[in-house]
Amino acid sequence: MHRIILQIPFFTIYSWGVMAALGFGIATLYFLALTKKDRLPQHLMLNLVVGIILFAIIGARLFYILIHLNYYILYPIEIFQSWKGGMVFYGGLFFALVFSISYIKIHNLSLGKVADCSAPAIAFGFSIGRIGCFLNGCCYGIPYSFGFVFPPNSPAGEAFPYQTLFPTQLISSFNLFLMGLVLHLFKKRGIAKGKLLPLFLIFYSTHRFFIEFFRGDTYPIVLNLTLFQVISIILIVSSLIWWEVKEKGG
Repeated sequence: MHRIILQIPFFTIYSWGVMAALGFGIATLYFLALTKKDRLPQHLMLNLVVGIILFAIIGARLFYILIHLNYYILYPIEIFQSWKGGMVFYGGLFFALVFSISYIKIHNLSLGKVADCSAPAIAFGFSIGRIGCFLNGCCYGIPYSFGFVFPPNSPAGEAFPYQTLFPTQLISSFNLFLMGLVLHLFKKRGIAKGKLLPLFLIFYSTHRFFIEFFRGDTYPIVLNLTLFQVISIILIVSSLIWWEVKEKGG
């Protein structure tokens, strides 16, 4: 739970930014290794990765800003301080998917092959990123009988000072690592070929739906469900439809 790794005059290194960069880096190396094994053109894959990272960051940050718009109206300069934390996975996922599908279609690549390589890479990368959330003190849990007390200058510490909070970030990180491991084994053994990305989306959305009950930074908006639970339901249904279309050879 150390938000700042190094601070000197005019230069600060934030733990969230370091872990996010590490997650992107490992996901990229893993993705390129898989696509190389599948004989996909590496120059196109590298350009795809650069675009995915760019659009994922823009989408994740934009979604976070929109959710916390009242705060950023008061402190507009912080809109550009993304290295401190403050991104939403679903926002990044949507932007990255739209870009990826468009890119794949333009270059006549196999959507199934690229998607299968990306699914475990996303899970592993995001797993590392969630550790950054823990160190930063964002995406925190509700007060609970076990967990961690966050520093008072962190988002969690400001919301629930000196209270033990449920470790949602670490549980999410562990679950995402397990998802990545399962998807890696499926890819290696040819299980659910061409359908690993919708499978990951089903895995993650199910996890996100239930972990939301323990989040302390999100609030119900309809039928006692949070915005992310509603998105999770929509994504599960969409992914099941995607799975069924692939099952029928579409």
